[in-house]
Amino acid sequence: MTQQEKIYLNAFNTLSGIGGQKLRMINSHFESFKQAWQSEAKEFQKAGLPEKLSHSIIEQKEKIKPEEEWKKLEKHEIKIVTIDEENYPPLLKEIDSPPFLLYVRGNLDALLMPAVSVVGSRKYSAYGKQCCIKLSFDIAKAGIAVVSGLALGIDAIAQAAALKAKGTTISVLGGSIDESSISPRNNVALANHILENGGALISEYPVPTIPNKGTFPARNRIMAGLVKATLAIEAAPKSGTLITADLAKKFERKIFAVPGSIFSDQSIGTHTLIKNGDAQLVGKAEDILEIFNISKNEVVKNINEILPKNPDEKMVFELIKNSGGGMNINEIIRDAKLEAMTVSSILIEMELNGIIKNIGNQVYIVI
Repeated sequence: MTQQEKIYLNAFNTLSGIGGQKLRMINSHFESFKQAWQSEAKEFQKAGLPEKLSHSIIEQKEKIKPEEEWKKLEKHEIKIVTIDEENYPPLLKEIDSPPFLLYVRGNLDALLMPAVSVVGSRKYSAYGKQCCIKLSFDIAKAGIAVVSGLALGIDAIAQAAALKAKGTTISVLGGSIDESSISPRNNVALANHILENGGALISEYPVPTIPNKGTFPARNRIMAGLVKATLAIEAAPKSGTLITADLAKKFERKIFAVPGSIFSDQSIGTHTLIKNGDAQLVGKAEDILEIFNISKNEVVKNINEILPKNPDEKMVFELIKNSGGGMNINEIIRDAKLEAMTVSSILIEMELNGIIKNIGNQVYIVI
């Protein structure tokens, strides 16, 4: 689609009452979106649009300047990808009522990568966070894009872990993707970090659109539709996580779920998915990566690439390596003669890199 066509397509998408289905009707009836923009109400009715909406379009577009709306996109380096273009995610085309267009900031090629959506609770547990970091890190390290919604909680943790793995992550937003509309505001820095590291922000909403309760179900269908599998970390009953999982089931995509504590409300949703046979229990990234035909041997990290380079890190690594059965953090602090905070940071870094593991009670072993 030419830029001129996208200018008028974007203008139509800013109108109230116009969504993907109506855009398809307009696209089918008129020779171009520019021609449609210059048409009268009766022509929109011929295209199949209701009479009331057809007159509303005429009233609304009198107040809209397509070129001015386009400049808003250019200001934020936002691109439009339509459903008939090469960069449109191929799996997303297969769902019911796929978005006619996507707004994209960042790396367009990220939309074509094999991907897994990671979803979960905003009110996560320490266990949920640990699972999310480990699984998201390993998935991204294996070259699979991590997709999430940039929300507080599991979403943001998953995307941060993917970046830590130097992988690719895509945020699907429930509002527009200009910086001033990104929500929650706490995650603006994370969004920018995603863009700086080869990822992308995507949405079907024009600039500016502030997310609301009505926009999130539509957002969830994109998250479920553009990936081969969805991973649920923690989910309370009647949560957005379960809505996304239901959509993934509807789209005949694979669902994975992490089991949790029987005493936690945040485990009810994931346990229900597993119990009902809707989700496969997942204990390690390899369980998920199998569907991408990635073998366990390909997932194993090249230890020489991720071994510690800094002298303090090397010392801590060697202490753990030579301990035999593992080493407690207090023993490491004592023998390394380093500050507790320094040792803690080193251990977190090495655990994220997959070269050591906390086997319980802050005892670490080399993997």
